[in-house]
Amino acid sequence: MKFEARVKYTHLDPISGREKSVSETYLLEAETFGDAEIKTMKYMETVTNSTVIATIKKSDIAEEIGDLESEKFYKATVKQSVIDELTGKESNQNVSLLIGDMDIDGALTLTNSWCSESIYDTEITKIGLSGIIGII
Repeated sequence: MKFEARVKYTHLDPISGREKSVSETYLLEAETFGDAEIKTMKYMETVTNSTVIATIKKSDIAEEIGDLESEKFYKATVKQSVIDELTGKESNQNVSLLIGDMDIDGALTLTNSWCSESIYDTEITKIGLSGIIGII
């Protein structure tokens, strides 16, 4: 199961020399909310010792593509047309992708490539910069 953890901490701004409050959101894989909290705190120990977990929520991200070490992440919503094998009826389902790339054009190219490899009819319905800054 995927979770999004939003953390808050303070750090020393190298330019101004002042303490600065920072809020960041990370995507992570975990079994439970408790497991997500433990993994987030363990990761954040490498960044700072003053971390507060503001929220942990289930994520709707189905898959991560592109450069997973990127400094920017985009989120795309893709509509897939799926035909039920038993009834023969067509239905639409939305799939959310997290795309690691430095610009929107690259993210769109990666999303189009993902769509072309899908066995379903797909359509990109939305793409934009994500609040997620990293994957734990």
